[in-house]
Amino acid sequence: MFSMYNCCVKARHQQDSKWSLVVCICATLSQVMVLGIMRSFGVLFPVLMAKFETNREKTAWVGSLCLSLALFAAPFVGRLSDKFSCRCLIMTGALLFVTGLIATSFVNNIAIMFITYSILTGLGACFCRTSCFLIVAKYFNKKRSFATGILTMGASLGMFVWGPITQVLLDSFGWRNTYRVMAASCTLIFICAMTFNPNVEENDWEAAGKQKIGESNDNNEEKDYCGNDFEARSEEMKILDFSVWQIPQYCILVSSFTLMFLCRFVPMVHLAKYSEELNISPHQASFFYMFLGISSGTSAFLIGRLCDVKWINIRYVNQLGILVSGISTLLLPLAKNYLFVAFYAVVFGFSDGAFITTQNVILLNIVGPKRRAAAFGFGCMLCSLALAAGPPLTGFIADQLASYKFAFYTIGSLILLSAAIQMLLICFESPFNKTKGDSDAAVTVKVVTVSENICTESQHGKPDDKELLGGLYVKSLLKKNSNISASVESVQLL
Repeated sequence: MFSMYNCCVKARHQQDSKWSLVVCICATLSQVMVLGIMRSFGVLFPVLMAKFETNREKTAWVGSLCLSLALFAAPFVGRLSDKFSCRCLIMTGALLFVTGLIATSFVNNIAIMFITYSILTGLGACFCRTSCFLIVAKYFNKKRSFATGILTMGASLGMFVWGPITQVLLDSFGWRNTYRVMAASCTLIFICAMTFNPNVEENDWEAAGKQKIGESNDNNEEKDYCGNDFEARSEEMKILDFSVWQIPQYCILVSSFTLMFLCRFVPMVHLAKYSEELNISPHQASFFYMFLGISSGTSAFLIGRLCDVKWINIRYVNQLGILVSGISTLLLPLAKNYLFVAFYAVVFGFSDGAFITTQNVILLNIVGPKRRAAAFGFGCMLCSLALAAGPPLTGFIADQLASYKFAFYTIGSLILLSAAIQMLLICFESPFNKTKGDSDAAVTVKVVTVSENICTESQHGKPDDKELLGGLYVKSLLKKNSNISASVESVQLL
């Protein structure tokens, strides 16, 4: 008992250690509870429509706003993580989430549900989700992609578990008691949060760069860098860090992710209701969420492992996931029975798992540790705005045409457009990356320059060439180049 207390509170842990695995498992369980419940909203969707006598569009707003807020407030939660530990944040989020579910079980008007479920529960989920990703990124270095894949799998595993359970609870106890059982189950998060010990010895190369900056400030010949160090400290006091938008590759990728998020939660919200058009029973329809969850979770695990292979281009995996999602959604209206819809759920879930796993890796590694929370937060915030509009837009089209057919054609086309946007990255290819050997050499020189003498010019460019070296960094990172994977600050410090 004392040993567990020591590990959770007093001990100082290494990255990629056994305790890192414990933290990753507990963070994943937290994702199972929070995101699994949220993504099972589609099972409750037809019941809420019948209870409150509302149309598809208005009911979809309840679930989509909750999912949206879970991402939208991520930049602010990310900044709070600079002041408070991830353990404190996830406990706060769990309290908000449980309170929201309990309050939702007492509402008699869907308008009140926008406050209790959409806002309160969504905000609590944001605290939990963001703190889980940040703590895992802090505890892992060499296996960060794999750990992120496992963490991402938590949402899929949650949907696999909570989809059928939600339908069983609905049939047995009604929708009000279903929310109460969900709230009681989420108390497990408080136990998981105890493992989030903030005392971690980070071994990234950028830490060495920071230490060298401190040493260089003592030398008169390097006084020019003192101003940059002062600016960096002042920047930490800002609520939001907008410097991530100076990287054009980041802007393109976030634009693609945003359009994808407009569409990716549409099946999760509307699939149960769409099943009614095909005369599929609610009990059978609940298994679609199980198929979505298990296929997405399996994909997240495999893709997370695959991303640790040096020669794998993460961006191509991400783009392929988007492409398969779009094609399968375009073909969904052709499905006429349970078997074909189940096959769609498996294919869409697997491709969506590939997309979201690589997206999280890209957002968490595209910039340095100081800007990691900002990059991840801004990406989540913009994606959340699109997410909020996607399911209601689909519901609006289905309400107007009295069918989901054209709605799914529209969503599938938009997903394909998301994949096409990433082709713009070709226009920003760095001139240093003409060959793989050249990129390796350039990156290696830059790492040595940063670690040995911050103010010395590299033979490939001056320290103020932010955009050029930024392009080199991002492209090399997405190729999983081993020589650059640990040199995050080499670009940020320029």
